[in-house]
Amino acid sequence: MPTLAALDQAMLRPGRSVPGVNRLGGGTVTPAAANQPWRVVGREAVVYQLRQPSGRVLALRCPLSDTPRRALADHYRALASDPTVKKVRDAPGSPLVGDITYLPDGLLLPAPDLRSHPHPVIALEWVTGSTLLAEADQACRDSDTEALTAMAETWLFAIDTLAAASVSHGDLTATNALVRPDGSLALVDYDTLVWPGSPRIKGAAGTPGYSHPLGDPTRSLERRDTFPALVVYVSLRVLARHPGLRGEYGDSVDTPDGTLLFSAQDLADPDGSVLFAGLLAEDDPELRPLLRVLRQACGAPAAATPSLAEIVPAEARQQRPRLRPKPPVRLEPRPGASTPPPERSPSPPTPLAPPTPLAPPASRGPIGVALDRAAPPRPIRPPVTPPAREVVPTREPVAEARERQRHLTRLNSLLLAGDEEGAFRFWHDSGLAQDADAVAEIGPRMAHIERARALRRARTAAAGNDRVRHERDGLERLRAALDAGDTKTVASLWPEVRNDPLAAAFGVRVLDVLRGVFEATIAAAVERKDDAALLTAVNDAAVAGMSISPSDRRAARAASARLKTRRELEASLATDDRPALASLVISGRLTALGSLEPHVTRAALRALAWPHLAQALDSDDDGRILNAFDRELFGEAGSLTPAQRRRVEEAMSRQSWLQRVRAQLRARDASALRRSLAEAPVGALERLRAVERRRIERLAEQDVALERLAKALRDGSDEAIVAALSEVEATGAPLPDTLDWASVRGVVDRVTLIAAIRRAAADPPDYARLARLLPAARDAVKDGSNLGPGLDIARLEGEVLRAAQFARLREAIASNDDAGIVSTAYPDPYGVLVMLAPDDRARVERAISRHRGTEPPVSDGNGSGRPRTRGE
Repeated sequence: MPTLAALDQAMLRPGRSVPGVNRLGGGTVTPAAANQPWRVVGREAVVYQLRQPSGRVLALRCPLSDTPRRALADHYRALASDPTVKKVRDAPGSPLVGDITYLPDGLLLPAPDLRSHPHPVIALEWVTGSTLLAEADQACRDSDTEALTAMAETWLFAIDTLAAASVSHGDLTATNALVRPDGSLALVDYDTLVWPGSPRIKGAAGTPGYSHPLGDPTRSLERRDTFPALVVYVSLRVLARHPGLRGEYGDSVDTPDGTLLFSAQDLADPDGSVLFAGLLAEDDPELRPLLRVLRQACGAPAAATPSLAEIVPAEARQQRPRLRPKPPVRLEPRPGASTPPPERSPSPPTPLAPPTPLAPPASRGPIGVALDRAAPPRPIRPPVTPPAREVVPTREPVAEARERQRHLTRLNSLLLAGDEEGAFRFWHDSGLAQDADAVAEIGPRMAHIERARALRRARTAAAGNDRVRHERDGLERLRAALDAGDTKTVASLWPEVRNDPLAAAFGVRVLDVLRGVFEATIAAAVERKDDAALLTAVNDAAVAGMSISPSDRRAARAASARLKTRRELEASLATDDRPALASLVISGRLTALGSLEPHVTRAALRALAWPHLAQALDSDDDGRILNAFDRELFGEAGSLTPAQRRRVEEAMSRQSWLQRVRAQLRARDASALRRSLAEAPVGALERLRAVERRRIERLAEQDVALERLAKALRDGSDEAIVAALSEVEATGAPLPDTLDWASVRGVVDRVTLIAAIRRAAADPPDYARLARLLPAARDAVKDGSNLGPGLDIARLEGEVLRAAQFARLREAIASNDDAGIVSTAYPDPYGVLVMLAPDDRARVERAISRHRGTEPPVSDGNGSGRPRTRGE
């Protein structure tokens, strides 16, 4: 089963772990804080928010199951394309969201075998709004009965829309319904949604507090939504009359699948429920038929539960303007924050209108009666008596002991709630005051309450006399103010004297005056867009007993929401609470404030961008830091801590250095690279890739080799030049264009010539090759005959000539030419005679002695010789 930690880590790296994001067109998973994506956790799935560059916002629903469900995949594919469902989605105010996409492998999570395992992701249109449970809870806290009535009507409209298309949700709860900004409802969690021709899937077991207490073994598709729809509708209608009951009986908004009003125990045993007993005892002509239908449905089979279409009469099922709810709030509290528990209403609200008789029913269901939803509200009083037997004919008689215990339970609940007046009335009306055991147990407490009541009556009577005198004086001043047209005095006096019976004579004139004053004040506040003044004017009008128009009430509620948003905005700006500010932006509540000041807009954008920068700073990745850093947002003083700003500046310095070094590498500018390396910021060298470091080292070696070549060329040493050229060749450095190629070529030629002479002078010497090379060497060497260690041109030339003479002498000896022998051996400047073998030396001596006394013989060139005469 996927864990929340694994899903969070995947959403922090959507490019690698959530391939479905790219298939949907890209986007950013909304963060809640550093290393924490924003999410809503349910029983069977986790929902993340994806904000796309186009401005579209999607919900990414990730099931909390690692078991592939092919039926679920087929279900969502059909849900995205079925024409019946599409028709419902396209209807105005549709309870179904659009843009449903099923991605079977949209999420990759690590598996035990160290491989990535695909998981499905369901992408749906994001609904900006709170759950119906949260909206109803807030309306109950504000005693906003009009908003609760509008929620009930909107719920009825949503159920009618589904029923008209034969669509069944399968898991209706107050947390599976979201209130859109326009007041319409959007149902979520479509795992159990069915429609005509849809793939059959396994139905859910139901949610306690909404599912039928007897269960539904058949799970009839036609009737499986009727009971939860009835529970939610009745709960909203009851809360619209008694908003204080929500804090006493309903679940907190933090409770998963929390109930609006009726608990699972209330539905399982309505006869023993204190809530049912108190509401039925109230005998409200509008609520009583609804409560009887719900009470009877709890005891009948689930399939017998009537639908809302069978309960509410047709003439009351017309489209009415829906009240715009308050701007949406965050579905999940910030880490460390808690949601306050619902507050209890200290006293019932003021009656709005006298009760009117219930209209005749238009239709009747199996166990229900038709209800007139247009019936006006009536006063709310605390329950004072338990329901009598004749009120519910189907109820069996109860034992006297059980009835007495119920009375005691009711009395104790009133005492615990602090309603001593109601407890005192119930003490006498229920007959407990005549019960000896009850008197012995609770009598002293009730006697104390009776004494306190008597004391309060006495004090009230004394205060009443003073009040009467004061009101009489006030009436005289009121008459004078009316005659003088002093509207300010009239407005201040009327709340003090209007309860005096004699004040009725001035009522019409006063209301005419006040109506004009308050209407003008409210209109001026609306025109100025002064929310505080608007709320003050509406409250003053209500205190004065004026009837507030629905439009003014809506304007006041919107003004109250804006003021609350402004307070939260100012608090988050004052404390730099970026998660709270980001939540305000994501929820859409800031749009109600209109255009914001530039510094507020920058703060809001900074709050949205901060989680990305915080994650980049934690990763210590310069690239991520610079990508997440926006100078316009985070360049202001105080937007970052000194340590964070130093880290950003380090990243900028290193990144700038890296860009400069890489440009120099591309240009192969070794000198600039050497300077950049000497100025490298701390930690910058480690940011270079291995291949880049190798290229820098090679360029440095090439630069050194070229410098040595230049120095050798300046010094003129052939050996140094050749060594430098060899080093340049070894490093692969390109020769500079300014190189003196003539000098280099001369050096190369000389070195090559000397190398050839060395090879020719090796043992044994190649005198023929030396004879050809030495003239060129004498021309190449400018400073004499020295060719280097062991090589002297004069010596080598002498050796070449000696070798040539020796070769000629050997040739003459071999040809037995005395004249040639004598002419070659005499004179002997190179001392070749000593080089001859003894036999050859004897032959030369014989030739010389044979021709001694004569001129040296002259060779005829054919190996024979004749003595020259003196005349020749």
